[in-house]
Amino acid sequence: MKEIWLCVKEIWLCVKEISLIENPIWLVVKEPMFSMDERSLIENPIWLVVKEPMFSMDERSLIDNPIWLVMKEPMFSMDERSQAM
Repeated sequence: MKEIWLCVKEIWLCVKEISLIENPIWLVVKEPMFSMDERSLIENPIWLVVKEPMFSMDERSLIDNPIWLVMKEPMFSMDERSQAM
């Protein structure tokens, strides 16, 4: 499985050659790799495991495989999204 790195900036994602700036993208985030608090969200980048993306970036594999991303600016409430799963 090839890992794909995504950098979350504001509400937009840039995936290597693919430009998604024109389309807002929301991810379903499951099981954060470590506990988080509001302070760490603001001060430090946070690594999350993203599963079941709500969109198709790469038809070949991204839909069925976990995607790694670095979240530098939270774009939704982790509590609401996480507990909803």
